[in-house]
Amino acid sequence: MGVGPNRSYPGFTFDSNGFHCDDLGHGCVLMGTVEFQHFWNALDACFDSPLGRKLIYAATDAEERIIGSEDRFKQGRWFGRKRVREALQKRSGLMGWGAFHPEFIAHPAHDALSVGFSLAHREHLDGQRYNVEWRQRSSDAIATTFTEKDGEMTAPSPPRSPTWSGMHRSPSLSAPLELELDVRDSGFYLAEARSMFLPVDLFHHLFASLCGRPVGGSVQQIDVAEGTTIDDVSALKAVAHAACTAFEETDRPIYVQTSSDWSGHLDAHFSHRGFGRVDVDEHVSDGKNVTVFRVQSPVVPFVLGSLIGMWKRAYGTRVQSTLEHAEHEWILSLREPSIEY
Repeated sequence: MGVGPNRSYPGFTFDSNGFHCDDLGHGCVLMGTVEFQHFWNALDACFDSPLGRKLIYAATDAEERIIGSEDRFKQGRWFGRKRVREALQKRSGLMGWGAFHPEFIAHPAHDALSVGFSLAHREHLDGQRYNVEWRQRSSDAIATTFTEKDGEMTAPSPPRSPTWSGMHRSPSLSAPLELELDVRDSGFYLAEARSMFLPVDLFHHLFASLCGRPVGGSVQQIDVAEGTTIDDVSALKAVAHAACTAFEETDRPIYVQTSSDWSGHLDAHFSHRGFGRVDVDEHVSDGKNVTVFRVQSPVVPFVLGSLIGMWKRAYGTRVQSTLEHAEHEWILSLREPSIEY
């Protein structure tokens, strides 16, 4: 099914430069549900304490900031509740999160994410803060229990995300993109994989919550180039490690002989899914001893980690990574580690 615009996705913007927006104009990325689960499992393992609630509240805060500012989700004092409820139900379906009901979620895309988004919708609709507990009855249903709690319905603050989180807006516009999405009753699929759209702000809220937390597990080693200062670099390395692990869980082949061979891989994995634009400056197969990627992305560390995983699969070797920050972009240099005798 073609998208850009698409009959099932009116108002969504899918741009060939890799920056996508939902029908409200907010940045979003396209991820497989299994892919996200691999990413999340690896990220959670990087920290000594569980992150599950961090993900739920990141989803809730990101979604609340979006729907709280849109006229279509505003209800009057006496009328409009049904209209707003239907608008919220339509949004959860379009985004691929599942069908939100008062006491359960049908066809959830991901347990913590779907619970977090449903909490935002329930609180917005009722104008009331809730605690939520849930139980996954099956892969197709999550039972939810909402209990009232004290707290004003004030909008969440913008995330104090680190500089490496990513760009909110595209640096330039290009041509509309065609995506092949298979829309079904239970959700939508990209290349036979159940998928979902995730707000960019979800990641920025999540990254902000990771800053300052001690990293307990082994993470991807990334050297910082001389002259580049990166705040909370351990959190960046943890996210990049999780993205690298998620890619390594796939069976996607990466065949590269020349720098131009990277284009198809980078478009399919990043630009076509809203993760921004990646260009290849130098390439080992062109007689260089290093591959240099220039990254412009709304979710920078996910792209960095995925690139490391793709490079390792392409060359079947260990990798030494160096990261540099330039204006409006990040430069990732990958090479085979040198052996010191």
